[in-house]
Amino acid sequence: MLMSFSSVNLTRLFPKTDLGRTRDKAWIAPDEGRIICDVGGDFDAAAQIFNHHQRLNSLRENGQPYCSFGLIWAQYGRDYWRAVDVPEKDVAATCAKQRKHQSGSGHGWRKNPNHAAT
Repeated sequence: MLMSFSSVNLTRLFPKTDLGRTRDKAWIAPDEGRIICDVGGDFDAAAQIFNHHQRLNSLRENGQPYCSFGLIWAQYGRDYWRAVDVPEKDVAATCAKQRKHQSGSGHGWRKNPNHAAT
């Protein structure tokens, strides 16, 4: 389901995108114009790699690991809201509210005691 959200968001921002699902090393290597999600063994926003399976997971402010969609949303969420014509004041308010929830000062985020980094 989260990969569907990633696909919807990225195709909205990059409408000429070709989507594919593979573990072929040639296709999941960083390259110009390529966004790699949920594979690639790393998280590097500058290289467009959004994988959450690395040993040292990227963490939210509350210490919980991001999923791949969360990593993509952190990078492109504001751009997505703008692409669907959300007014700038609402983009700022929504992003502030998301940060509040991610930091644990709001409700809706729960710590998963069974989560272990892979």
